[in-house]
Amino acid sequence: MEETIQQVKIAVESGRTDVIRLAIDAHSVKPKSTGLHSSKMDIKLLDALNSVTPEHGNMLHLAAKLGNADVVRALLVSGVDPSIKDGQEQTAYDIAKPSKQLTMVFHDVLLQSIAQSKTEQVKALLSSGLDINQKDEATGGNTALHWAASFSGIDIIKILLEHNPDVNAINSDGTTPLHDAVLRGDVDIVKELVAHGADINAKATGGKSEGKSPLDLAEDNRELKDVLAPPVIMNGHVENGQNGVSTEQSEDADNVPFFSVTLETEEEEKAEEEKESSVKDDSTTTPEQAASPQVSSSVQDEDEEEDEVEIDLETIEGEEEEEEDVEVDPRLTFLWPQPQQVIQKNGDRFILSQDFSVQLAAIPQSGTLEPMVDLWTIQSAVLMEKGYRCVLENSVVCLDPSAQVVCNINPLPFKREESYRISVTDKMVTIVAADLPGLWHATSTFVQLVQLCHKEGIPQLEISDWPSIKHRAVMLDLSAGRVPRMDTLLQLVNSFAQLKYNELHLYVKAYKDSPIHDTMPYSGSELLDLEVFCQWRFIKLVPHIDLMEGGDLSPPLFSIFQQVLSRFGSTRVVNIGPNLTRKLLDSVPPPSPRPETPQDDNSSADQSKTSDSTLKKETSETKTEETGEITTEAEEAREDEMEAPRPSPFILSIQDQLRLIGIGSNQTPLFCANVISVYETSFRQLPIGSVAMWYGSKSNSDFKKAGKKLLGNGQGFYVCPGTGVWNSLGGAPEGSICNISHAIKTATTNPNAIGLLLTNWAGCTYSNHPVLSWPAYISAAGLSWNASTSLDFLHGNLSSLINRHILQDPDSPLGDAILEVGRIDTYLTKASLNQLDLPVTDKSVIIPAKEGSFLCRIIQETDNIDLEFITIEIINNAMRRIRKSQSSVNAVDKLKLDRRVYIQVHLTLDLMFWACKMVRALLIAGKKPNHAQSGFNVINVGLANLSATTKTDSANKLLSMMEEYRTVWLDQCYQPGLGASGMFFKDVLKHLVPEGTEKTED
Repeated sequence: MEETIQQVKIAVESGRTDVIRLAIDAHSVKPKSTGLHSSKMDIKLLDALNSVTPEHGNMLHLAAKLGNADVVRALLVSGVDPSIKDGQEQTAYDIAKPSKQLTMVFHDVLLQSIAQSKTEQVKALLSSGLDINQKDEATGGNTALHWAASFSGIDIIKILLEHNPDVNAINSDGTTPLHDAVLRGDVDIVKELVAHGADINAKATGGKSEGKSPLDLAEDNRELKDVLAPPVIMNGHVENGQNGVSTEQSEDADNVPFFSVTLETEEEEKAEEEKESSVKDDSTTTPEQAASPQVSSSVQDEDEEEDEVEIDLETIEGEEEEEEDVEVDPRLTFLWPQPQQVIQKNGDRFILSQDFSVQLAAIPQSGTLEPMVDLWTIQSAVLMEKGYRCVLENSVVCLDPSAQVVCNINPLPFKREESYRISVTDKMVTIVAADLPGLWHATSTFVQLVQLCHKEGIPQLEISDWPSIKHRAVMLDLSAGRVPRMDTLLQLVNSFAQLKYNELHLYVKAYKDSPIHDTMPYSGSELLDLEVFCQWRFIKLVPHIDLMEGGDLSPPLFSIFQQVLSRFGSTRVVNIGPNLTRKLLDSVPPPSPRPETPQDDNSSADQSKTSDSTLKKETSETKTEETGEITTEAEEAREDEMEAPRPSPFILSIQDQLRLIGIGSNQTPLFCANVISVYETSFRQLPIGSVAMWYGSKSNSDFKKAGKKLLGNGQGFYVCPGTGVWNSLGGAPEGSICNISHAIKTATTNPNAIGLLLTNWAGCTYSNHPVLSWPAYISAAGLSWNASTSLDFLHGNLSSLINRHILQDPDSPLGDAILEVGRIDTYLTKASLNQLDLPVTDKSVIIPAKEGSFLCRIIQETDNIDLEFITIEIINNAMRRIRKSQSSVNAVDKLKLDRRVYIQVHLTLDLMFWACKMVRALLIAGKKPNHAQSGFNVINVGLANLSATTKTDSANKLLSMMEEYRTVWLDQCYQPGLGASGMFFKDVLKHLVPEGTEKTED
């Protein structure tokens, strides 16, 4: 035990939260009580961590003094008592008060404890000196009492009320805890709040309760209404406490379809105005969210930019005075990304001939047709798969009456780059674009129209389209060993181009003395082919370079970076990763402070001290060498304390270091803003014109606050959400869509936001398959091109969009299966965290989980995973859903399915089913005896305690899946990295196969 305590102390001093967790997990026992000590930590170890020493207090005091927010959080969550005082009569919170990041950690853990109804931990945290009225900016200014009114029971409410909170505190929407309690419908909590002076007439100023008081919200609930306004007997008659005044509640607005038919009459125009109003008022709130605190910033806030155009599919009857209704073609809703404006007209449909001509008008600036010919040559290959052959002609003087498609580039009729218009009549399709990229997007839309409507013909249309976000990028992580074969990568790039992405970032990491092929796995000739392939499709190929964590800049590393960048011939942009950004800043003397202003008198000294002595210890969505965890989030940027920068032997300006790396003055560097966000003056060190990248991959990542900080520094930036598939078996489509939509909101409302980078990080093993990233690719493409795209439509039709635009098979069962494996993985992860009742959009739900998904952890650390909230019913439900997906996929003739995709989906379903069977076996073996009166319902007894038959069967199945996994890997990726990824399975195999009988698997 003493050795373990010493290890924990060293880990606390060095900021190694992974070591702390391992030490605690290694000394876990069945809990004997609830509350503060309800974790599984050995009570002796917990007492040792709580014990006070003269030099630094307990471990929590030490962590607070060192200023490491991650360690403080890990200790608090593990159950270390925050109310203990050191020799100076200070709690750890007293020590942490000067640091906003540390105080936010204490407050976050308090809110988490409230949501989980951990009474003893709530008492201890409040006793440590926390401000009970502190507002949580991340959830719209809610106080602890707001959270308790929404998530906790009456016991937590009473504990909070004992500490004299402001019962009428309002959040950013002007709602009080009583509003939340009434929305939740909890009579006991409402009674308690009213008894302590809660105002029943306070009206909310925003959100879904805008203009309503708690009394108004209780109008339809007699029991709540009687509590808020008890009836009064006057003259023998019962009068309502409101003196007969009733409040009418408006009915929920009807769902407005994304594409709507509009006739140009006064009544229809009025109806359209009402529908637009209902779109603003109708949020995406689910029934579960009605019980959550009022949040001021949602995915679909009402403060949309005025110039955002919502798609409106109108039906116009030529020049007739009386307009007739026409049936809107539902297939047009599957144009993706959806155009900004589509107007459908009456009339005969356009029928494209099997052999059709395309007349090209020369580009005004160059007078040449060659780029347009190259573009149409690429797109015509897609049309040939449908049986169409196009003939390209030069439109010199006048149009050929027989031409079915006319194409022209002219920037004058457009306000934005990449814009285009398509006009479809019964005889001709006219395409006009602002530039060549706009023409590419126009032809992509035209190809989709042909694919969707080729049998019945294309309805007469007017399409006007342009991107909501200028830079729409995808990042592929090549640093973890999974390197796609070139043919696989080119196929993926082609899909990106059809989805209107215009940047591809390739992420690589360098370390000292590493050969160039270990850093950049593609040769110079391969990268040249890739770059040309991308340029033909108007995608910029961007190098994304970084250091291995813990590495230092040195001449050998400068040489490696130079070699890497030299293989990207024409790039004008270089993305610099988090570790390299940090090292560049470490080696530069801090800038001279700006002249103080009167407003700075009270804060300049503290800010200078902070910026000079601390540096953000946060990596931009990168995995640590030890645990493979994704560690960078916008929210963690506010939680983590800074680490003192280590001196660098190179005292050079950033510009000089960039030149040594190989970045010229004509190239724009993109820096990771997460690691420099604490500095008030850091951005002045960066080269003029550089761009910031703000990373946040969790469902609750707060891009809005980060964007405000970057706006205040005058810095242009990208928002960088993630696909959410790393460290999981099935991905997390719901969490990634929530994450992406938050990023889109900031990108379209913050004037300094210029782009979106969708990150696809490798995670600890890159064990999941590439197809699991497709839901995020589709979602980010649609929302970044057209930010007004309906999230309801996206959620309801995502599988169809995958089938149509990636698989090119509308009837394929694979789109549904890809989504379902992600939903099941998320379902079990939420169940393991006791969050099944909360929607993914809830701020307390973090998807993907930092430690990895539940099923991924079952394979990684089977014996250490907590099964407290997992039941047989939950596992059986998941297994039924997996079986249903397997049956759906297997019911279709496999020859009709994409072979590569089918194998990946089939193997993912098999692996998830196997993992669920392992969990079920552990649940049965660790179930609490019926006669036991205390303790958890189930404990994890470990694989060693399963029956020999179960272990043998599981090992045999795992061996067969390992061979399939190898086959799938080599079919799409190069061999290096397969061995490391295979360890993902071999580690659990060691627990299943008796020692001495294990066969070596290559």
